[in-house]
Order: sequence, then structure tokens, then C-alpha cells
Amino acid sequence: MILVCDADPLYREISTTILSRGNYQVTQSNSLAHAIELIRNEKFEAALVDFNVLPRRQDRLNIGKIRTFISTTSIPVLFTTEENIDQYLELILHHGMNMVLSKPMKRRELLTALQKSIQKTEENCFGLENYLTEITEIRRMEIRRSTQIRTAIEKILKQVEEWGFPLTQKFEMDLVWQELLINALYHSHGYSEQKMQRMPIELPKPYFITVRYGYGGDQFAISIRDYAGTLTPVKIVDSLYLSVEQQTLLERSMKTGEDISNLVKEHGRGLDLVRRMVGEYYFVMQPGKSTEVVTVYERHYEKDDPFTSLKILELPGG
Repeated sequence: MILVCDADPLYREISTTILSRGNYQVTQSNSLAHAIELIRNEKFEAALVDFNVLPRRQDRLNIGKIRTFISTTSIPVLFTTEENIDQYLELILHHGMNMVLSKPMKRRELLTALQKSIQKTEENCFGLENYLTEITEIRRMEIRRSTQIRTAIEKILKQVEEWGFPLTQKFEMDLVWQELLINALYHSHGYSEQKMQRMPIELPKPYFITVRYGYGGDQFAISIRDYAGTLTPVKIVDSLYLSVEQQTLLERSMKTGEDISNLVKEHGRGLDLVRRMVGEYYFVMQPGKSTEVVTVYERHYEKDDPFTSLKILELPGG
């Protein structure tokens, strides 16, 4: 049973229809107080809660009551919103809101995020095969040296085109994958300083990162996995928060002509690019063991939603 809590009756029905067709039973609620009562008295697998039911005081979210709600339930909670989540990153950071989906929600993305949140196991969450609806072919490569990154990206782009996918946003894909590969190779293994100095590196044996890419039906997907497990939800949201601050500085500089060169940093750019340029993605992590970033594309992919989602799957530490 899934609890859908949304003040908007139209979105309650849309969510209920998607979940019912995904073979879930649904109970609806239009207020957080009612949702808390239901959770206390009934058994649910998960809850889908929109930001529009979160209590506010003078147009600001009431953090105390939200904290009470989160502490009330031990079930997975997926949040939804029509608003730009950038304004809520501090709230998300401090309250572990690892799943925030932007409206309007895509059917397959909602069902995937929900299913992974309910069954949060290594077998169910790690692996490219868990995110493709159909599987025709999956390929794999290992990367140990930074000099392999450019060749790997070109190889993937060529293969995706051979699979018959029109790469109308090749530049954006190239940029996202490059940033993810750099993060996995450099930052995850403690080479941040070398990355800042643009120094080539080679991971000592037995360390490496795994890149898998495959397709099936109208989808293709790429996953990049390291086996250091240094990325955490706090690091992700903190990086995104910094990226938003940097963007604000840049916009201010464009208007005022202010020199902000000493304030601009590169930190967090890769993670922010993923959520802004990729329609469907997942950060999967098991602290101390492994991190995998999965990006999924439709055949005629176009990132057309104005706001971004946040999808983090954190498993118990290895």
C-alpha cells in the first residue's frame, strides 16, 4: 500500500493512476496531519508526499513540524514538487530528503524511484540492468588512467549511434559523462588536488572504475561506478547547494560587473550538471564500498522540464 499525500486533487489522481497501473494499492490524503494519522494506524510500503502539504509559517516551511513528520515514519518517503528545489536544498540537506521528484512526473521514473526506495538492496539498486525496461545489449569497460576518459566517451557515443539512437544532445552527454568520469576517478580516490592542477593520474592496483553502457527498446543508459564509496547524500546536496550559490554569484556579476573570480569554485559542477542535463538519473551509494551514477535516456531525448529532481539511493554501509 502506498500513501499519496497531495493538496492538489488532480495530481493525487495522476499519481494514483500511475501507481495503480504499476500494481500498487493506494490510499490518498490531502493534508500532512491526515497523512501522519494514517501512517500511525495503517501499514504502508512508502509515501509520496508533495511539498504543498508541508506546514508553513509566514510563507516559510515550518521546519519543526516537518521534522516531526519525518521522525514519525520509518517507511521510505518520496517528495514531489512543482517548485524549483534549489530553494529547499538546505532543508533537504538537514532532513535526509533523498528523493525529491519534479512535477509533472514521468510514469517510469516514478515507478523506478519508488521500487528502488522500497527494495533498497545491493542487487536491486546497483547495476545498469536494474534501470533499463528492456535489455538488448550491455557492454562494459574498466578505467584506471585519466588518459582513458576521452577515448571511453568517444567509444560510447559511437556505439550508441550504431545502436540507432539519434544523439541530438551529444555535446551535453559528452560534458556530463566527462564530469562523472573525472569525479569517479579523481575525487572518489583522493586525487582532488591533482584534478585541480589538471594532472594525469593512474589508480594503483587493484583500484579501477567500471563503465557500463547498454540499450533496450527506446532507451539507452550509462552507469559509472567506483569501489571507494566516498560519496554520501550530504556531500551531494552540499555540492549542489554550493553550485546554486555559484550560479547566483555569476548572475549577479553579469548584472553589476562585479569581479567574483576569487569566489568562483569548480566544486560540485559535475553533480549539478547531471541533474540539470539528464532527464532520468540515480545516485546509488553504499558508504565505504561503492558509488554508481546511472543516467537513462529515451530514444528522442530532450531535457524539457524547467526544474530538476533529486534521486539518491543510499544503502547500508559495506
